[in-house]
Amino acid sequence: YLRCRAGDSGTYHLRTSPCETSKMAQFGIKQSFPPGDDEISVAIRGFDWASTELGAVEHWSDTLIALVALMLGSAQPMFMAWGHDKVWLYNVACLPILGHKHPSALGSGIADVWAEVWTDLGPLVERVYSGQSVHMADISLMIDRNGNPDEAHFSFSYNPAFERSGRVSGVFGVCIDT
Repeated sequence: YLRCRAGDSGTYHLRTSPCETSKMAQFGIKQSFPPGDDEISVAIRGFDWASTELGAVEHWSDTLIALVALMLGSAQPMFMAWGHDKVWLYNVACLPILGHKHPSALGSGIADVWAEVWTDLGPLVERVYSGQSVHMADISLMIDRNGNPDEAHFSFSYNPAFERSGRVSGVFGVCIDT
């Protein structure tokens, strides 16, 4: 497929000619992002991102596309909060951490997803949005995975996701449920 720049906004639009589309279909190549048949890739493809601050996938920045692809390809629990609304995305390895919050967590604001621990996590997320990485080892949090508060321990790293302009657009996180 072709990637065509849509001006100085850093936004790209995916376009294919009818001939390319036919060839792609002939060889079983999907035009949609993200590739993959795992539960989260399928959920991301089916989600109405246009109803969020992120907008339709075909308008996502290169940075967002690259980080989502990296996250989805990892066996390590990874997650992202993106944009002013801090829209939550995550990979399959995060499902045991999320518990009953999945699938409603996908596309929701991080403060809503983690409301029960937001007083602990919110300042850390804001620090990352200011451009600083945060690492915590074996932090104890009372999270709601299955309808009841449950003590959980995590080691994690929250990292700023910078656009080409130097602006922090999101948080890229890696964690271990210890």
